[in-house]
Amino acid sequence: MTEKIFSNSKLALILFSIALFFRQFERLYFVIYTNVKYPEVYLGGLPFGLFSGSLFSQIAYFLIFCILLSIFVANQKLRVLSSFGLMTLLLIGNQDGVYIGKGLVIFLPMIIIFPWIIDVGRTQKAAKIIFFLYLPTTYFLSAFSKTGESWLNGEAIGYFLQHKQITYPMAQILMSMLPLGLIKTLTFLTLFMEYSVIFIFILFLFNLAGRKVIFIYGIAFITFHLIIGFVSILNSFSLAMISCWLLVFSVAKDLDGISIKELKLTWGLIPLIYVFLSLLISNLVPGLYQNREKLFFLQKWQLVAPEPGLNNRVYEVLRNGDIVLTSESLENKRNDEAFLTSMQRNPRIKKIFLSSLCEKDNDILETNLHEEPISLRQNKIPKRVKKNEKWRCSSLTNRNNGFDVQRSL
Repeated sequence: MTEKIFSNSKLALILFSIALFFRQFERLYFVIYTNVKYPEVYLGGLPFGLFSGSLFSQIAYFLIFCILLSIFVANQKLRVLSSFGLMTLLLIGNQDGVYIGKGLVIFLPMIIIFPWIIDVGRTQKAAKIIFFLYLPTTYFLSAFSKTGESWLNGEAIGYFLQHKQITYPMAQILMSMLPLGLIKTLTFLTLFMEYSVIFIFILFLFNLAGRKVIFIYGIAFITFHLIIGFVSILNSFSLAMISCWLLVFSVAKDLDGISIKELKLTWGLIPLIYVFLSLLISNLVPGLYQNREKLFFLQKWQLVAPEPGLNNRVYEVLRNGDIVLTSESLENKRNDEAFLTSMQRNPRIKKIFLSSLCEKDNDILETNLHEEPISLRQNKIPKRVKKNEKWRCSSLTNRNNGFDVQRSL
């Protein structure tokens, strides 16, 4: 009975759409939050990223996305067309590389895949097999890229739970309750699941494994993604992955005992085949994708690879030698840290941010980016300065001048 409830492709589509909506709502909330604090950021133009366009264009972008998403969910005839519209908007609005709204690596391919799976057509069964191979391949390649020492010695999960830039405080509380032996067991279990799932799926396609095995693996991965979504900022990504597993349950029911003779290959399968080949090429032959990521639909499944992150970063600003801001004491930690992360890559945003901290033209601002090594054995390791910069406030407020006094890396 439980398996029957989960084996519903429409339920998977709804959950996937909720994840997409949540991802874009996060993005809009970040824009509004940033506009309240720094209105100079959004002065006009089109929303090609988190820090471009006007507030009006950013809101319009979100509303258009919601309209297309509603069509994607409710209108079968226009689902394919709306999927390409959604994909275009996602690519347009993701030019900053900040973690707000991460998850393109699963959202983009699944937007293309969903219509071919849940809508009846000549290519449906062949499309289901492509998806049935695509999903476990993503896990296999994810495991394949986890080559860092922390994955090999079993401590990676511990480092992930203590990485303050991507986890909530509850993750650190959970980490303090878990013995190191259990951490290592969970790390190796994660690798085992990601490596082995593709072989289970292939055995199923050759009628050598039953649907119950697929269901057990699915429940294990759903639990895995629920935990990730609960302790980290990867909420929408986790929801999208859970929706994929609900789709797997539906697809497994339809493919149970299928014969190769039943498959029909048509030109309509080209987008799905391309998505699958893109996954393989971008992970196994990354050199072919140099400087052509957007064009070739890059799908690098390396979020916590080769390492999950061995250092926590602390950003601080001093004015005339006194600390005026530190990332450890931010009010809205998620959005403020995302802003600080992107600000360091964007000279225009950095100038706006630093100008807001000036009181007098002769003030000197000093910024420090510290790295604090994560320790799993309760011994605190002193943080070290990775990057130090100094700025004169008079140059920040004068647009005709440069705005650096000294930069020492």
